[in-house]
Amino acid sequence: MRRPASDESPFSEAPEGESEHEFIGYERRFVARFDNKAAGTYVKFGRHLVQRLDRLAFGERLAAYQVLCKEIDTMMASGSTLSERVMLDLEEAASWLLLPSPNLFDLFNEADDFA
Repeated sequence: MRRPASDESPFSEAPEGESEHEFIGYERRFVARFDNKAAGTYVKFGRHLVQRLDRLAFGERLAAYQVLCKEIDTMMASGSTLSERVMLDLEEAASWLLLPSPNLFDLFNEADDFA
């Protein structure tokens, strides 16, 4: 996740046109870790088996990740409890994008910045 500006949520969507930039970053992370495997190839990332995504599949996974992040942001803002299931879903969604597992402590600290 990119660091939010002071007036935006830590889980806000990427600005329009930034998904191309995000895809390039994903491609770099994939090649650095798994070499240049074909799209559709499965690899183990953390606890998850994930596929190398093409541009279209990446966009879909990024959108799903952003929706989940918005939902978590809303839950945190309302004081709801984050269940283990929600956190596991977030971890898996991050894994598909080859992002490190979210740190719950950091999430709460970032949320406090916006209170």
